[in-house]
Amino acid sequence: YANAKEFVNKNKDRYECGGYIYTGEGQDLGQFWAKLDVGNATIQKTSANTSITKDNDCYSLAGATYGIYSNKDCIDLVTSLTTDKNGNTDIVEIQAGTYYVKETEAPKGFNLSTARNNHCGRTDSSNGLLIRGGLHADETQF
Repeated sequence: YANAKEFVNKNKDRYECGGYIYTGEGQDLGQFWAKLDVGNATIQKTSANTSITKDNDCYSLAGATYGIYSNKDCIDLVTSLTTDKNGNTDIVEIQAGTYYVKETEAPKGFNLSTARNNHCGRTDSSNGLLIRGGLHADETQF
């Protein structure tokens, strides 16, 4: 059961796990269980006004930064994600739970979103947190 104990110690933040070790006279027996307790989060930023922003060097989807928070007031930061030129962020692994997302830095040509809790979602091992956000015409800089 040494491998099981090592697994539990290495993955205690990723799994809800536990088990029992039965000892006595003779061979020790172990019974262990592990439930994945994480999910993946990613954000995709889009423009709701592509007639202005598409192929326009004054606008870019790259560089939008979002904070993922564990509380509704968006104070307890879990992680930050930044968009690439296609508006996509990397995928990060986060603990299962409910999260709130706030844009903290606007990309070129766009105003910072004023919505404090513009998205919320729940992630667990069976579903990830994918947030797609459109921008409204009044969020672009002219």
